[in-house]
Amino acid sequence: MVGNLTQDAASAVKYWHFVKLMGRTASKITLEVALQTKPAIAFISEEIAEKNMSLEDIVDHAVHVIIQRRLSGINHG
Repeated sequence: MVGNLTQDAASAVKYWHFVKLMGRTASKITLEVALQTKPAIAFISEEIAEKNMSLEDIVDHAVHVIIQRRLSGINHG
């Protein structure tokens, strides 16, 4: 299903899709889906915890990725 969304985002060229994946304690499912679909950005819970990221940090990082892609002429993700 995530693969379908990535193709939809690439063909629509003006939308961003945000997907939340749930697993148990590790982000193995998220990592596997990211490896298969190659999203613009993926947040892994273990990485967020290790870096002690706040919600503001997460949002700022996502915004930075969106802006950088926009400057590169890519308006979707």
